[in-house]
Amino acid sequence: MRKKWKSSKSSKLSDSRNKQSTWQNTIPKYEPQRWSEPLTKKSHNCYSYFLNKTSKKHNKECIYKNNIRPQNNKKTIKRKFRKHDKECGKPQPGYYAGHRLYNKKKNFTCKRMEKRVFSDNPSIRKTTRKCGCKNKEYMGAMVIKPYDTFHFYRQDADKGWSHKLGSTRVSRKDGKGKRIRDPKTSNRNFGHGLKYKNFCGYYCLPYSRRKKHQSVFRLKRRRKGKEKS
Repeated sequence: MRKKWKSSKSSKLSDSRNKQSTWQNTIPKYEPQRWSEPLTKKSHNCYSYFLNKTSKKHNKECIYKNNIRPQNNKKTIKRKFRKHDKECGKPQPGYYAGHRLYNKKKNFTCKRMEKRVFSDNPSIRKTTRKCGCKNKEYMGAMVIKPYDTFHFYRQDADKGWSHKLGSTRVSRKDGKGKRIRDPKTSNRNFGHGLKYKNFCGYYCLPYSRRKKHQSVFRLKRRRKGKEKS
């Protein structure tokens, strides 16, 4: 029996397919149902979605505030949210690293917000759309409304972009209701005063949950030296 030898072209194709499959496995999938679960939806924001990280601690804090019991079903939870209407705490950039509470006149600039994000997550790094990210990383983006607020986007496994505005549902649409092809060029005016004028940049995030951190409450400073906002 003669041995069948694979051609160099077929081996290259198989290698490229394997690389593509491993790349897709390390990038978050677009899962609106996961993020639409009542407690997750109410207690997680764009920062959580950017990090692709949900937390049971955030859900418990939300349960306590709105008088929800473990045996309550989804309909009961929604009804209690409407009845009590108490805002759940959401993760904020810099709180895990121990930064001070926000000062709108100082904190909401690209430079200062990046400092907060990198303090929470040293494994996150800045990149460009052209350079992209390495294996076991995925891309995200940050924008701000100067001296007011911030917002994050995330690239999914199918290379589409999605985001989560506060306590609302996850979406792939921009301010004009069009599919987001690129956060930098998409419409970022979502009404109700949410016009994110400044684009801060693209970032590479590790896929591993252990390498990403967030907190609803300001934690103690995790490094020596004087605290800076």
